[in-house]
Amino acid sequence: MFVANFLGGPDRPNYKEPINVKISLTDYLLFYIMGSGWFISHLSKKMGYNYADDYFGGVRIWIK
Repeated sequence: MFVANFLGGPDRPNYKEPINVKISLTDYLLFYIMGSGWFISHLSKKMGYNYADDYFGGVRIWIK
């Protein structure tokens, strides 16, 4: 499973709380090809939530 890690931004009610978003393999690869700015914009449109106002921690592979 691939996860994008965020922390709630200062203007959010969930300030500094972790926000982990499950992403696809395609999204994971696009993050490394296109960069973080493009990725955050793409993920915001895809999920219907503005992640640009949160702190981005990166993308990770999560293995149980």
